[in-house]
Amino acid sequence: MPHQAAIDFLYRLMECPEADWAQVRAAGVPAEVQTWLDEDAARQRDMDIVWADVCRVTPTMKGSPEAGFVLGGWFSGDEEMNWPPLMGALDSMLDCPEDFEAYAEIQRVGMPLVRLLLAAGVETNEPGIGLCGGILHYVCNCGREDLVELLLRHGADPGMEDVDGWTPLHWCVRYNRQGCASLLLEAGAALDVPDNGDMTPLQWAIVFDVPEMADFLRQHGAGRLEAESA
Repeated sequence: MPHQAAIDFLYRLMECPEADWAQVRAAGVPAEVQTWLDEDAARQRDMDIVWADVCRVTPTMKGSPEAGFVLGGWFSGDEEMNWPPLMGALDSMLDCPEDFEAYAEIQRVGMPLVRLLLAAGVETNEPGIGLCGGILHYVCNCGREDLVELLLRHGADPGMEDVDGWTPLHWCVRYNRQGCASLLLEAGAALDVPDNGDMTPLQWAIVFDVPEMADFLRQHGAGRLEAESA
C-alpha cells in the first residue's frame, strides 16, 4: 500500500517554488514520514542525501544564490507532456549529457530520490508518457539497466504497450539495448508479442538491421511467429 504522506512530501520537495525553500527547510521532515524512514536504514540514507540537497545553498546552477537546490531546479513533472513527477525525476537523470557541469549532482541526488519514491509505492505503470508508453519504455529506450532493474523490482509491467503496441522489449530492439532486454525477459516479458502492425521484436530487429539483437532474441527462443509465417 502506498505511503501517501511520503509521496506527497517528496513531490512537494521536487516541485517546491523558490519562495518556499526556506519554509520547507525550517519545517523539516514530517513526523509521519520520519517514522516511515526509521523503519528502514536504506530509506534513511537516501533521505539524508535528498535532504542535504534541500538544506544547502550554493551558486552553481541557474545563476541564483540558491541555485544549488537541485530538487527544485531539476526534478519535477511536466503537465504539458503528461509526465508524473517520477518521470520528471528520471528524465532529469536520463536526458542530462555527461559533460554538463551538474551531471554528477543530478545523478547523485536523483537515484536516492527515485528509490524513495518507489519505496513509498508511487505508481510505476502510469500511461501517457508522450508516444513512449510508460516509464519503463522510456528507461529502456535510454539503456539504463540499473533503473530498469529498479522499476521492475517495484512492479513495472514488462509487457505494457505504448500507442503503437510496442512493449519495452520493442524499444530495446530499436536501440539495441541487450542488457535491458535481458532484464525484461527475466521479469517475464513475452518474446513474440506483436505490435499494432503485427510486428514482433525479432521482426523489427531484422527490419532495423540489428543482427546482434536478432541473434540475442533467437537464443532466448524468439521466432515462433516468424516460423509460422514462413
